[in-house]
Formats: sequence, structure tokens, C-alpha cells
Amino acid sequence: MAVLKDWFENLWADSVDISAQVEQRLTESWAVTQYTPYAIYVKALYELYGQDLGSDEPLPLEPSGQVELANFQLDAVRRGLDMIWNHGGCYVADVVGLGKTYIGAELLRQLRQSYPNDGPPLVICPAGLIPAWERVNELYGLGAAVLSQDMIALPPALVFDEETEQYEEVDSSARGVQLVDEYPHRGTVLVDEAHNFRNDNGRSRGLRDYLERGDHKIILLSATPQNLGPRDIYRQVRLFLDETDHGLPLEPQGLEDFFASVVRWQEYDREVDAYSVVLALYPKGGEQGTPPVRPSRPDQPRADISQVLTPIFIRRRRRDIVELYGETATINGEPVSFPTPRLSNLEYRLDRVYAKSGNFKDLLDTLGQHQAVRYNPTEYLNPGRHDDQQCAGLFRARGRISGMIRYLLFKRLESSIEAFRSTLESVAHSNRSFKAALQRGYVPVGSVATNLLAGQNFNAEEALSILQREEVRRNGRYVFPAVHFDGKRWSRDLDADHAVLQGLRRRISKIGPANDDKLAHLKEFLKSAEDEKVLIFSEAETTVDYLFEQLNPGGENEAIAKLSGSNRDQCTGVVGRFAPRANLRDPEHLQGGEIRLLVTTDVVSEGQNLQDCARVLNYDLHWNPVRLIQRFGRVDRIGSPYDEIHLHSMLPDADLDEELGLTDKLSDRIQAFHDLIGLDNKVLSEEEQLNAKGVVVIYDDLAIPELDDALDEVSANQRAITLLQNIRNNEPDLWRKITEMPDGIRCALTSESGGGVEEAPEAGETVVMMAASGAVRCYAISDDLAPRPIRTAQFVAVAECDADTPSQPLPDSTNARVNAAAEAFRGDLNRILGTLRRRTPGNARNRSFVRRQLSGVGKDIATPRRLEVLRQAFAGDLPTVVENELTELRRLNLGGRELVMRLELLQERYRLSTVVQTASPMTVEQTRIVCSDGLT
Repeated sequence: MAVLKDWFENLWADSVDISAQVEQRLTESWAVTQYTPYAIYVKALYELYGQDLGSDEPLPLEPSGQVELANFQLDAVRRGLDMIWNHGGCYVADVVGLGKTYIGAELLRQLRQSYPNDGPPLVICPAGLIPAWERVNELYGLGAAVLSQDMIALPPALVFDEETEQYEEVDSSARGVQLVDEYPHRGTVLVDEAHNFRNDNGRSRGLRDYLERGDHKIILLSATPQNLGPRDIYRQVRLFLDETDHGLPLEPQGLEDFFASVVRWQEYDREVDAYSVVLALYPKGGEQGTPPVRPSRPDQPRADISQVLTPIFIRRRRRDIVELYGETATINGEPVSFPTPRLSNLEYRLDRVYAKSGNFKDLLDTLGQHQAVRYNPTEYLNPGRHDDQQCAGLFRARGRISGMIRYLLFKRLESSIEAFRSTLESVAHSNRSFKAALQRGYVPVGSVATNLLAGQNFNAEEALSILQREEVRRNGRYVFPAVHFDGKRWSRDLDADHAVLQGLRRRISKIGPANDDKLAHLKEFLKSAEDEKVLIFSEAETTVDYLFEQLNPGGENEAIAKLSGSNRDQCTGVVGRFAPRANLRDPEHLQGGEIRLLVTTDVVSEGQNLQDCARVLNYDLHWNPVRLIQRFGRVDRIGSPYDEIHLHSMLPDADLDEELGLTDKLSDRIQAFHDLIGLDNKVLSEEEQLNAKGVVVIYDDLAIPELDDALDEVSANQRAITLLQNIRNNEPDLWRKITEMPDGIRCALTSESGGGVEEAPEAGETVVMMAASGAVRCYAISDDLAPRPIRTAQFVAVAECDADTPSQPLPDSTNARVNAAAEAFRGDLNRILGTLRRRTPGNARNRSFVRRQLSGVGKDIATPRRLEVLRQAFAGDLPTVVENELTELRRLNLGGRELVMRLELLQERYRLSTVVQTASPMTVEQTRIVCSDGLT
């Protein structure tokens, strides 16, 4: 005992009094310190986005002095460089008018400094933007090659036939530029208006093939990356993200599977919204009908598109710039300001336009009788041919093309009398040519056939010979024997359609400009704006020609011009004359007089700077607000000299009830849309999707709608990142507190909702954020202690507050709620993490290159066993020196015997394992309760 006592006394003598430190830690802990709602908010933001802030180091180069960028634009450059370093590419998706072109140009300039051996950049853009990019190229000294998107050669077997919905092989060398051959030593690739690569077509595959063969950093630019849905974005980000080795903690891991899950969840959310509307209308008393059934929740974990986009997307809205940068945003010493959009409608009477054709309702009813049967071959297949594999291709476009033709006639009727007349004539001519082919004994299909049928001098014998040659050349099916079809019934229905078209042509034959109520209203409008520039959009080239002739007979007034597909080669000159201040270095030296009135199709709706103008008029009623926003974006831009811009839309009214409200009128037009084409949105082209809600916002609410959909959440994430960056750069004391704030902090505040999304947190619940091993999961829980997962965006939405937001009393059951959420998280953790392993993004392209090249090696070069050994050796994480060697092999695009020899040499030199490595679970750190908020 004496020895033990001496040992204890010696320890006590060496001890240090830590009472003060313990007291301080207790004071700072969640159990003692009273944290404010704002502290919870910034703590959550730091947990979610702290790793995405990027470096606060200066840019590799001082920003170009040629064009001064605002601070928010330079922030985008810094974030873009970080994204490219981590993922090989970035997507600048700021809304229209925030200067994406200059952000992209500065990124290219900075990358030339950071990666000087990569080679000069390649810029790929729409043809109409080539002059603008050539100017920027010279201004920044980029040494870039500038190429039209349309010039990318299609790889073999990749011409897509819209009618058969099949890819067909052609000689791609005759159709454009093979990027690999023409630009073998280029570095960074910038794609402007990248949404044009949202489809899996030949152009996209040609670009992807080029990018996969080289070691390119990639910059994508577009204000509208999503049109139809998440798959649009998937096809674009796949230009630089590997399908599986993308370095992102996703569940499921494969990008295609993840985006498929995103689509299913978004569809579910829409179904729940519709269910909620119907449920609200369900009678509460009296006679009861069948109550609506709540949609079934998807059985896979919720997938949010922001999980992919936040690390690689830069997406800011104007309100984000105004609120986060305020007066600090300047260009050339002047505060950055945006013009205020003012929307208005110019109503006209569509029934008066067609008054000479008789009763307008009868005219619409007659139009509805046209079934476009020439485009519906499956409806006339003989019964024994439905299972014929040779006819399988006909079913892929079943109903789609005929629906589009009926919709086209409906749209042209509203566009202008001349557009309607011209479309009736072309559809009627195609009808007669098709019947002639049917009587000759064959049924022509596909785009080649469509072009032949449209010819004015159609010859059935000659057309058959051409189509048969095309079948041999393209190895496709363009001709079907007429005996496969019920030719008599089809001919009878073709004649019925043609009779409808001919009757319509006779009814409108005497209608001229003097009867055009829509044209009259346009002329009255232009008189009120005779001293201003005006930009008029129509989707129909025939309407543009018609308006130009009526507003400028003979083209004598050089202040009035037109642009469409037929004269798109004059686009640069016309745009320079219409908006010289925004497009010319020396606006005083115009090539011709200045243009005051420009009538155009959408050839200038993307990328052009037209902010010399303050008035835009949509001559056609458009169903897709995305297209309208793109048009407005030509004048709604930084650098506009106007405080206000005016956005006008012509709105047809054919209802005799003058007291009918505008929303009802729009609803009638939308209903007529559906009644006439008889099909849903799926028949429409991607640019023509009906968005009734957005149409009502523009035409009725007179506001530009928020159409970001899921991208709104990405914008919110970017906003949070910018807030943290501002605190880090400008409030060092607050930043230190944020970074040192302990886990487990809690508070309560008054909050109304979780951002208006399905299953949002509600008042009376507690929201809890948990984290472990890079995985973050949030839960909402009430006194029932049954936690349910919520999206991180929902947590942030209810936690968002100002620095002076007061605290509320914590719920009595807070401890039990938080503990229940922690237990739920621990139970979910293994599934959340799965077998994901974070890989260095730089490895992904090398592994993809090895897999791809080895798959093309024949047995005459290496045995299957030998190839499998190499696949295994280079499938896992590799030493840096090996990665560098592989990068060089990829630059040289080695293949075949030489590649096999080089890989075997690397395997032996660095003793790479040939044992297949199965993905091991991530090491799970201790689960953390990050923070929680009680909602009152």
C-alpha cells in the first residue's frame, strides 16, 4: 500500500489544474451555450458547402485589362478553376445577361497559364456566335480555334432519322469536321450554348469521342441547360464526368442510374402536387365522389440533382447578385445594375384576321378534321405485319409525327395568314406526292422520303430509285411494299385529309393584309414607338418575310431589316447595325445605316448582345416560356443603357365574351391546343413543349417566371457558398467562430415551411443534421420520435434567417428527438455509403482510356488472359508517376500492340497488382450530430 500511495502522490505532484479549460469547454458546448438561429444556419452551410468554397488565393494571372470583370464574375472564374482542377470541367449556367462569355474567356486565359503544355483552346459555339467569339478571342489573346457546332462531323452510323427514330450510317467526312483529325493538339475545350448537346445525337457523340481521346479541360456555358428534364443535363455533364469514376458520393453511383432516379422523384413530386390540388377540391360534405389516391412513393432513396450539380455548376440569378454583392459589384468603376423588365400584352382578334373565311369556330373545327394520316403508317399495317421485325421501326414514331404536323398547322394559323397559307400548301403537296408513291406500290418513310415528297416536281419512279439507292448506301429501310398496308383505306383517308386542306385553302384565299387585325395592331404599336429600336420575334420564317414586306415594301427603308434561316449569313452585319454600341468596337463606322426595327426568327435568340434596344415583341404566342426568356435575354443584360426594358407579347383573343378574364382566355387557348392535336406534350419537339403555368405567369401575371425547376436549388447552393465566401473574406472574426463552432449545437426559431416542396418540415417539428464519412443526412422529427429523411435543401430553407433573428424556447423533447434522429442515421449509414469509394477525379479519364483501348485489341495482338491482367492492374488507384505516364499515353492516343507493350512495362516497373480489387466499404468515422433547429 505504501508503494501505491507513493505512486499516486508522485502522479498528483505532476498533475496540472485544467479546471479552467474544462469550464471553458463546457461553456462553449451545445449543452451550455445558447446559440442563435443564425449560428445554426451558418453552421449548416459550413457543413454542407465548406469544402466547395475553393481557394482564396489570387488567380494565376492578373485579370485581363482588356475587359474589366465585376467581382461576382471573378468569383465565378475562381470557382470554375477549382471545379476544373477537381473534376476536369465546369458548367457556367448563370441566368441570361450576367456575362458568361467573358467569364468563359477569362477561364480560358487563366488555364493557358496554369496548363501551358495543353495547347491552345478550342471554342465550339452556334454559327451565329462565331463572330462574337472571334472578337473575344482576339481581345483576350487566346489563340483559340472557333468552330460552329453544326460543323462537327458525325461518327459512322450516327445520323438520326426523326421519323424512324433510328441512327443511320453515313460518310461523315462529307458532312463536316472530324475533330480528332482537325484539332489534334488543342487544350481546353469551351462549348457555348452547351444545351445544344443535350440530345444523344451524332453531333454530341462526335464531340464526346474527341474529348475522350484527349486530355481536355472542359468549360460549358448555357443559361438554359435544362429544357425537358434532368436527362438534358446528364448528357451534357457526361462530356467531362465519367459514368462511374466521377468522384461524387452518389447513390446509386452510376450517373445514368442516378439521373434516372432524379427523374422518378421529380415525377413523383409533380404527381403529389396534382394530388394535393384535387384533394383540395374534393367535396367536404354532401354527395361524395371517389377520393383521389395519393401517389406511391418511389422505393429508391431520394436523388437530388443538386448532388451532382453543386460541385460542377455555377448558377446565379440576378437577385442573388443584387442581394449578395450589392453596391460592391462594379464594372469600370460603375455599379452593376440591371434594367427593370416591364411586361405587357398587345391583344388582337384572331377571328377578325380570318373573318373572310366565315365563322372562326367552324374554321377551327375544320382544321381539327385533318388527321395527318400520311404520317401514320402503323394505322394501316395489315394485321399479319404487326409482329414483323422489318416493320418494327415504324412503331417507334407512332403518332408522334402526325401530332406534330397538326400542331404545326395550329401554330401557323396563329402566327400569320401567310404562314398558315404556306403550310397548308406544303402539307397538301406532300399528301398528293405520298399518294402517288402508294399507287406506284411502295410506302416511303424517313427524312429522305419527306424531302423528296416536298419537292414541287415529285416523280414517283425517280423517288423510288433514289430511296432504293439510299437503302443500300445507308443500310437502312426507306421503302416498304404497299401490299403490307391497307392501301385502299389509306388512300381514302389521304383523300379526306387533302379535301380538308383544300377546303381550308379556298376559305382563306381572299384574306389579305388589309383584313389582318393582328398586323393592324402591330402597326399601331410601332407608331407609338417610332423613335425607339424594336426587336420583333416570330418562329415562322414565312411570317418574318410577310411582316418585312408589309412594314418595309420593297425593302426601301434601310432602317428596317429581317433575319431568318434564309439570310443567316448576314447575321453579323445586321446585328452590328442594329446594336452597334454592344457589338462594334467603333460604332460610328457602320457598314450601312443603323437599323431601328429588326424582324427575326430565333436565329438571334441565343448569345447575341442586343442591349442597344429596349423593346422586344413576340409576334407569336409561344407555349415554352424558356424560349421567351431567351428572347428577352437579348436586351435584358448587363450593360443596358436603359433603366427599364419593355417586353411585349401579342395575345390572340377569339372569344366573343368580352368580359372573359385573361386567365380564362389563356385556358381556352391551352384547351384548344389539346383538342386540336389530340395528343399530349410527348408529340412535340423539344423547343415546343407546353408549359401552361409559365404561359399564365408571362401573359397574365406579366412577370418573368422562375423556370429553373431543380436548378433553383443549385442556385440556392451557390448563394450559400457565396455567403460563406463573403464572410471568410470580409468578416474574419465571424469566420473564425464558424470554423470553431462545436457539433451538436441547437436552437429554435419561428419558421413557416421547408421551401414549398413535398413533405417539407412543419412547425412543431425539429430538424436535425447528421454527418459521417462525408455523408450528410437530415431528418424531421416530432414528439412521435419517428424521424423521416428530408432534403438538405429543406433543412437550409427552414433554417435560413438573419443575424438578428430571435431564438425561441426549445421543445421539451428536444433531446429525445435528436437522439432518435441519430439512431435513424446510424441505421441508414451503411446503405447511404454503400460500397462507394471516393476516387481522385484525375484517375477517371485514364482508367476509361485504358478500358476503351484494350477493348479494341484483337487476339492476334494479345490473349484474352493477358488483356484481363492489364485491365486488373490499371483498374484501381495508381501511383502518381503511373498516372502521369497514362496521361501521356492518352495524349498520344496509343492503341493496339504499342499500348499493350507500354502498359506491361509500367505494370512490371511499378509492380502493379493483378488481383481484381473489389470495392471495399468506406471507413466510417464516428457519426456526428451537426446541429438542430426546433420549428415553432
